[in-house]
Order: sequence, then structure tokens, then C-alpha cells
Amino acid sequence: EALAAVGAEVLQYFPFNAHVVRMSPALAQTVAGLDIVERVEPYHPSFRLEAELRDWLASAAGPAEMRVRVQALEWGAEGKGRILADAQAQGARAALNNPEGQILELWVDRDQLRQVAAHDDVLWIDRWSAPENDMDLVRTDSGANFVETNFGVCGQGVRGEVLDSGFETTHMDFDGILLHGSNSSSSHGTSTFGIVFGNGNRDGDGNAQGTGQLICSGVQGIAADYDFLSNRFTHTQQLKGSPYFASFQSNSWGNALTTQYNTISSEMDDIIWRLDIAITQSQSNAGSQQSRPQAWAKNIISIGGIRHGNTLDTSNDSWSGGASIGPAADGRIKPDVHYWYDSIFTTTTGNTYTTGFGGTSAATPEVSGVLGLIVQQWSDNVWGTNPTGSTVFERQPHASTIKALLINSSQQYPFTGTTSDLTRTHQGWGRPSARLARERAANSLVVDHGTALQLNQTATYTVNVASGTGDLKVTMVYPDPPGTTSSTLHRINDLSLQVTSPGGTVYHGNNGLLAGNWSTSGGSPNTIDTVENVFVQNPAAGTWTIQVRAAEINQDAHLATPEADAVFSLVATGAVAVPAFCGNGIKEGS
Repeated sequence: EALAAVGAEVLQYFPFNAHVVRMSPALAQTVAGLDIVERVEPYHPSFRLEAELRDWLASAAGPAEMRVRVQALEWGAEGKGRILADAQAQGARAALNNPEGQILELWVDRDQLRQVAAHDDVLWIDRWSAPENDMDLVRTDSGANFVETNFGVCGQGVRGEVLDSGFETTHMDFDGILLHGSNSSSSHGTSTFGIVFGNGNRDGDGNAQGTGQLICSGVQGIAADYDFLSNRFTHTQQLKGSPYFASFQSNSWGNALTTQYNTISSEMDDIIWRLDIAITQSQSNAGSQQSRPQAWAKNIISIGGIRHGNTLDTSNDSWSGGASIGPAADGRIKPDVHYWYDSIFTTTTGNTYTTGFGGTSAATPEVSGVLGLIVQQWSDNVWGTNPTGSTVFERQPHASTIKALLINSSQQYPFTGTTSDLTRTHQGWGRPSARLARERAANSLVVDHGTALQLNQTATYTVNVASGTGDLKVTMVYPDPPGTTSSTLHRINDLSLQVTSPGGTVYHGNNGLLAGNWSTSGGSPNTIDTVENVFVQNPAAGTWTIQVRAAEINQDAHLATPEADAVFSLVATGAVAVPAFCGNGIKEGS
């Protein structure tokens, strides 16, 4: 506010406690004299280039020309237009320029890259890469059979998109498929689509073993081929309207593997934050932190993989160096959740089936199917939130609430220590279950973006835990604007979760959960993750206090209000609100 008051244009938060701003040299001297300003320095071109591009500039080796992704400081066409005009004047060529978003793709040689990096509208530049591809037992383990048998829940009214490398639309299991754009045929997309939407023998043909997760009347699967995708923002935006009305998008592919939060990661955060849609993303299959850049996005639901040996017995399940893993480069816990990695029976080309589909390419649609069942149960008012509207799409919760429900309902593998085969950054927060989501809903509190917090405000909730409760699970997720690609920390705002027992024991979000299934008391607030959990085994009976505090608001994340604020989703299970959603005060300060 102080910078804007003297005429500086604030463009991007830069951790810690800094901003990238646009101002004249004379104004820079004025800003340097402000009491709250420690230092003003130029945003040097070298700050804007990934390490591999800096190496390319310093060496004669490699290609003479390279395709790069340029991230503008401004959202939309105007800033990118200025960059493009100057780049073309230097001889660079446009590869892709959509009006939405912050990304411009260019073909540049070394001299042209130096010129583009020095442009005052540029935030970051990294290399372009091409897209790459990355069930009977699943239905039982995920609770899909349970909620269908006991409650008739099998995805009625739920729509979602599988974005992949093409689909055999004439497969006997794909009745009512809705194409989103042009399509080619591939076995990979045919297999991932079948895991979510394949109807097996429900319509009198096909194999019952190939039955997907969302298979009942009224379900419509949407298929989109990424080979024909040129504008990711517009494509995703179309899912929010007619004729699609999608509740989620499932992705078992991504761009070149990396350990870094890059322009693709930032673009996905921007899409989800602005459009409020749940998107699942495969982590990949490198057996290391090398992962799809999309999976490093904060707002996305990143999916890892665990080998299950084609049995329901989980005692011998293992990671065993298969799926890509976390943590993210800035320490955030990734993947978010996992599912099974091996021996998945599903559809394939030739109007037939395969018994050996796998990888996080299989785990991702497995999770997407559970997500769809949770959305349907929300629409059915299982959590007592009284959603309004006439369709599942209209009644669905916010994307961050879907993510929180998915995480809170997940089954954890027991583990001890950060080097365990099934440690947190291998399995994420567990394996989602539509059954557990249903069973735990009766004793729960859910906040679906109900409270917007400004700096230093705290939202407080009280819940009652009954005697003999096995566990108290509290999950907080907040949607965050796209991270600063040239920084080593990628969250923008900082909302922190704190849970206090009846006896005064304090649990901070994620404290102790990197090394075990249950939270450790004490410690300090988490300052890295946009997903925070407190899991307490055998919690004390009585009144517990749950608090969400806005420790940092560096950018307005809730554009529906004029204030600089942020919203969050909160799911607490193993307890009931006291009284339900009443007296939840917002307080200034800690």
C-alpha cells in the first residue's frame, strides 16, 4: 500500500518480504527513502533465467536456436504484446501467444534471449518442452463398491474431463462420451478414460472387471486430446460452461520432467486459482523427485503411486522406487495423495482390455474417480452443508474444498521416519476413499470458503470430540495465486493451521507428519505449504479449538472482495461443531 501510494506499480510478490515493482529512477530514490524499505535493487536479467538457459548462453554447445516460455509480469495480452513486439524486432519468432494468462512462447537465439530477458515486462524465462504420457480391486479399496451398494452412489450427474493423448471413442465401454475438441486414437488415453468412466458390462457388453469409478446413468465422461491443445486456460475455462459443466479434469501426462517450479507450474496455479476447478495430475514415474512440472503446482492435486501387487492386502504394498516423489524444491509436501501403480485392468484400443496398465498414469484416474464420487455425495448433502442448485455442477464445493475432502478421507500407510519406503513424500497424505468420506461425514465440520481473512486475522472454530474417538483429522487448504518462478519459495500468502486440545496442547499444521502418521505437539507454524493437516490419534474428549490465521497476505487471493484477503477450505472429522457454524469469530492478531 505504501509503494502504491507514492506511485510505484506493484507487479509481483518476491519472498521474503519483497516485491517486483515498476517505477522511474527518480521514484526509486523516493521509495528507497521510505522507512519500511530496506533496499531497492534492479531486477537483473540474470534473475529471470532458469539455470539451464544461463548455461546455454555461456556456452557454444547445444542448438543455435531454442523454444522458450516467457512469463510476463502482467496477466493478459497487453504486457505480452510489448514483449513480442520487441522480440520480433530483434528477429525472434512467436511460437504461441494466447490472449489469456502470462505465458508467451518464442523461438530465440542467444542474442535474442539476452534482449528478451532484459525487457521490463518479463518475470521469468524457461525452456519449452513437448507433452509426454506418463480395476476391479480399486473399486473395492476406494469404497466405490461400498457407496454404490449401500447408498446407490455411482457418479450420477457428475461430469469430468480426461485430458490425454487420444481415445478410441467407439470402445464398447464408452457409451455417451463427449469430445472436447479434435481427437486421435491412442491406447494410453483409452486406458485412463476407462479407469474413470468405463462402464464394463453394465450395459450388457464388456467385461465387469473393467468397470470404472463413475459408471451409472447420468454420468458423462468428457475426453480431450492434448495433441490439439493450444490454449490451456481457454480450454479449461470452457469446462465451466455448456455443454461440459465439468467438476474435475484428470491428467496422466505432462511436460518434461523437472525438480523445479517453472512457468508451467505457475500457469497451472493461475488456471486453478482463477477458474476454481479441481485438477488431478500424475507425478510421473522416475523413482525420484524428477516430476511433471504441473505436479509442482500448489493448487493442483498431485498423484503419486504405490505398488499393490494386485491384491487387497495392503501389508506388503510398497513404493519400491517406482513413482516420482516429493518434496517440492521449496520443501512443500508432494504428492498430495496416491493410488495404485501396477496391474490395473482397464480398457485399451481394439475394443478390448489390458491387465497391465500402470504408473501414476493409472493412479491419477483412480483418484479422479474417487473425487467424482465425493462431489456427488456433497451434492447429495452428505456433509449437511445444504448446497444449492439443480445440478451436481451447481451444487459442488470449491476446488480447494474438494482437495481438502479428498485428503481428509485418505487412508495412510503406516510409516516411521523420512527414509521409510512409504514415507510422507512417497505416499502423500494417503489413498482417498469414498467410503471413509461418507462414514466420517456424520462427525465433521466443513468450511467451504466461508471466511475471508485479511492480514493477521484469525478464524476460530470449536468442535466437540466424543469419548473413545479413534482419531481427529483436520485439513486446511487455501487457494494461492501463482508463485514467483524466480524465487526459491513458491507460496504467495501464508495461512497457518493451529489445533488446541481441551487441555491446552497445541498442534501446528504438518508438524511431525513428515516422519509419521500422527501430529507432534509444539513446534511452530508451517510457513511453506498451502495444504496443512493435524492428525491426532485417540484425541482427548471435550472441546477442541481450530484456528486458521492469515500470517502473510502478500497478494489479494480473493478477488470477490475489494480488500486484500484470502479464503480457505477446512475439513475436520472425528468431531462436530459446537454449535455448528455459529460463533466462529474472526479476530485481529495472533
